[in-house]
Amino acid sequence: MRNRIVFIAVALVLSSAEDAQACQCVVLSPKDALKRADAVFTGKVTKILEGRLVNEVTIEVTANWKGISKKEVIIYAHIQRTACGYEFHAGENYLIYAQRHSDMDVLTTDACSTMRLAEAEADLKVLGKGATIR
Repeated sequence: MRNRIVFIAVALVLSSAEDAQACQCVVLSPKDALKRADAVFTGKVTKILEGRLVNEVTIEVTANWKGISKKEVIIYAHIQRTACGYEFHAGENYLIYAQRHSDMDVLTTDACSTMRLAEAEADLKVLGKGATIR
């Protein structure tokens, strides 16, 4: 498991190495973000496994718009802010537009594609009601 987290950390670092100075997000409309993401869902963080570069975050899914079929998912997030890292907090609810890395079969997210649910009102209005996972 530790090797998998290290491998994911290296992949995320390499994918964000283009601009090591600061995180720069491309602002997308919720509809465009939905099209580009591999998975879009809301959920509550139930567990965080902290790593050196990447955190493994377990989320209880509350609504799904795309790409999620399980009630609980694990997502990986870089922790360095310069690499668009995102700091999740246990017990908080989020709207997440995630990418699936098929070579590792994992979901990842960053500061450009994740927001606290309390700040996601505009996106949720456009997305409409998500499906409930049972």
